[in-house]
Amino acid sequence: MNIFKNTGIACFAVQHDGLNRIREHGRPKLRQSTLKFYLLLCKRTSRGVVEVDAAEVFKHTGLTKNTLPRARAELARLKLINAVLKAGQGATYTYSVLNPKSGQPFDPTGNDGSAYFQVPTVTLFTDALMQDNKVSSLVYTSVLAEANRLSTPHLNLSPKKLAALSSITPETLRNALPALINRDIPLMKIIERKVEVLDPYTGGSLNSSMGQNEEIFWHFSKQGKRVGVHELLTPENFIVYYTSELPDLVPGLAQQDVRCQFHLDSDPSMSVNLEEGTWFCHACGAGGGMRDFEMKKLDTENKAEAWRAICARFGVQFLGKKRGAVVSEHIYHDEDNHPVSGPGPALLRSG
Repeated sequence: MNIFKNTGIACFAVQHDGLNRIREHGRPKLRQSTLKFYLLLCKRTSRGVVEVDAAEVFKHTGLTKNTLPRARAELARLKLINAVLKAGQGATYTYSVLNPKSGQPFDPTGNDGSAYFQVPTVTLFTDALMQDNKVSSLVYTSVLAEANRLSTPHLNLSPKKLAALSSITPETLRNALPALINRDIPLMKIIERKVEVLDPYTGGSLNSSMGQNEEIFWHFSKQGKRVGVHELLTPENFIVYYTSELPDLVPGLAQQDVRCQFHLDSDPSMSVNLEEGTWFCHACGAGGGMRDFEMKKLDTENKAEAWRAICARFGVQFLGKKRGAVVSEHIYHDEDNHPVSGPGPALLRSG
């Protein structure tokens, strides 16, 4: 699930398998430079094969004339890119990012079965991150991958688990964290064992409701009171909703993988977070919140129709936004007292 969905933050796709190969099979001394180069190529090659010259790589990644060839060779060894030197063009190469499973160029707009996560484009231009010679990029990208996999920007990670997730030692992690959290606009926040991915533009919290916070109101028929939508979106209600829709779901587990109901799925490919009420299928790419699940199930783009169906399940009446009653009409005139042309009189509403 894209945790940056509906935030307006521009992102690009990075494959989970690509990151895993760099973390698990990459040479330790080359992981940071290899990953930074890989991130740049993922952004640039999102539209197919592209030319990238050495000057651009140096500018955006901090790599040097010595480290760039090593990072390129490492990505080729891991079978994550295809690089071809252009004849007579100096240090200009054409690149394509590959799907590690098929060996074909990765296409995030297609359905080639590759699972990917989103990385904010602005991080490529964050000097403190990309120019850092420690493994801050590796830690940040690993956290992004985990947050997208679990469909939440809030992660329960002890320092030991965060180091293991990033395939580094706890000591290396301590040296890498300042570039992520001790900056004017932090990319992450860590309090005790809680790790939160932040808005890379503001340093504030992301909207983790995944498109569920419309200004909609509900009427609880039993209590007879009018309440906001967030009072319906609780972990208890998420359990009731998703367990009725997903036969494989185990109510006692906050995060789990089950078979997707929207395509033939022999292996569990849908991640469900019962605390956040979010889901994401790593095979078909669908995901969102409870409303999005209902829209997908009903095959509709009508949000009100989905909310109405959810309301019926919980025994509440769907009201939606209420507009005030018309209290007066007024026709505007210009300075010569002629009626101003338009679609009709202005309607003033109460409320």
